[in-house]
Amino acid sequence: MDISIDAIDLKKSREQLILELAELRTKLATKEKSCHELSLELTRLKFTDLRENKSFQFKYGITDNTGRERIDRATSHQLDLIESILNNIPILLVMWDPRLRRFILNRCAENVIGWTTEEANETDFMREIYPDAAYRAEVEAFMRAVEPEWHEWNVKSKDGKYVPIDWANIRFTDETMIGIGVDLRERKKAEQILRRSEKRYRQLLSVLPAAIYTCDENGLITYYNEQAGKLWGRLPRVGDPDGLFCGSYRFYCPDGSPLVHNQTPIAAVLEGGKIVRNQEVHIERPDGLRLCLLVNIDPLRDENGRLCGAINVFSDITAHKRTEAALQRLNETLEQQIAERTEIAEFRAKQLQVLTSELIEAEEKERQRIAMLLHDDLQQILVSAKFQTEMLKASLEGETIKIAETLLDTLSKATESCRNLSHKLNLSSMYCPDLGVTLKKIVDQMEKNHGLRIESTIEFNSDQVSADIKFFIGRTVQELLVNCAKHASSDRASLEIYGRGNLLTITFEDNGVGFDPCRLKIRGGNEGGIGLFGIQERAEALGGSFKVESSPNKGSRFVLNVPFKKKYMEDADKITTSDMFKMLLDAYDLTKEV
Repeated sequence: MDISIDAIDLKKSREQLILELAELRTKLATKEKSCHELSLELTRLKFTDLRENKSFQFKYGITDNTGRERIDRATSHQLDLIESILNNIPILLVMWDPRLRRFILNRCAENVIGWTTEEANETDFMREIYPDAAYRAEVEAFMRAVEPEWHEWNVKSKDGKYVPIDWANIRFTDETMIGIGVDLRERKKAEQILRRSEKRYRQLLSVLPAAIYTCDENGLITYYNEQAGKLWGRLPRVGDPDGLFCGSYRFYCPDGSPLVHNQTPIAAVLEGGKIVRNQEVHIERPDGLRLCLLVNIDPLRDENGRLCGAINVFSDITAHKRTEAALQRLNETLEQQIAERTEIAEFRAKQLQVLTSELIEAEEKERQRIAMLLHDDLQQILVSAKFQTEMLKASLEGETIKIAETLLDTLSKATESCRNLSHKLNLSSMYCPDLGVTLKKIVDQMEKNHGLRIESTIEFNSDQVSADIKFFIGRTVQELLVNCAKHASSDRASLEIYGRGNLLTITFEDNGVGFDPCRLKIRGGNEGGIGLFGIQERAEALGGSFKVESSPNKGSRFVLNVPFKKKYMEDADKITTSDMFKMLLDAYDLTKEV
């Protein structure tokens, strides 16, 4: 737009023009309600004679440059942003011209190589960073080729150190190329550490006594140690597709059935990702030798958790399995032998019980025989001697009569003692079909002879008890009463006999001095006679039991349990006297062997 201003004085008109233009700018900005940037340009100057006093007219032009300046600012901002990105990006960026004379380096490139952009353009930059002429020629050819591929070059930094950098080039314009570089020092260091670690890892695996191998997700073997090759009996090629999942020649199940390689445990791990622990497999080597292996397999996963392979640690347990089988056979043999010997020992034990019973019965018979001798022979002799002494006394006079009377008194005492002894030895003298009556006689006799007070309770059916059981019970009661009178220093005792079911229970108690049962022979001690021991052996031979309870100064209690009829084993052969010693020797030898 054009504005005309009248002015009398040119200098004054210029000052007024400036003020009026400023006011106009303010009015325009307020009217449009926007922040327009206005620039003032002097377009033309005309002189017009409007009055006689020769006033002048100035014409100026005002142009709106707001859009252009906004574009300039946006462009500047974008350039600043690009420059900030290029300087802060963690990769090397180098721009150069086709003649390789002018270079622009970003901040990362300056930090890695050590040269600033100004320094690079003030010297022969390519000679400085690639001092070897032949090597530099290769690099320059690569830079001019501008092929989209990566290549590693060793760049000499300003401090004289060589930095491995991976470069790729792109053409920015016809006159500008850009090189993109990656500093490989950290990667090289990590690769070196990884190589050392892998070397130590492989050394560790090579000296382990266990066999180890790994495979990828497809089953291709990626590594195996020396021990694995020895067990396989072959050295398969790593990555060979003909040796998937395992390097063994053939596979077998524990039952001996063939197993294909894609059904092996490691194939199952690669398929399902499950861990395998202590699973037995059988392999066959190329030389025909079969081995039993114990495998432990773990799946291998990458950083994202994806299954990428598996590792198998296995060991040869063939010798162990053979030893285990031999031990099993030996155990079976020993168990069989022990069972046989146990059966023999039980049979011999039962034979010993029968022998004990036979001996006790023989003892009873011998007592009866001695009692009969005492009664029929000795007692008769004593009676006859007494009769003759009485006849002799009738013919004597004086002092000899007193001698005869003394002799008659002695003979009377001997006769009575002989009669009592024969009664003790021969229980049948007091025997009657009712065992209760027999026991009552024994109790009465002990009360009469020893002054004991005995409380007796006898409740059972005597008709159900066999004759040998009756004699055994009578002899046992007699033995207990005699022991009470002779050793217990007791004045009172109780006897209870009950029949319950098929079992007869005899309980005898006294208030005597008591004793320690552990010191008896029936408990493995060395005290006590054969009386209690004989009662126990006979009770066990009859299929019963004998229990002793006592303690010093607290009396004693004896419990005898016997069946109404004896229970000898049916298959026990009759034992002769000549077989007795052989049986005892055999039992001794058997005890040593077991």
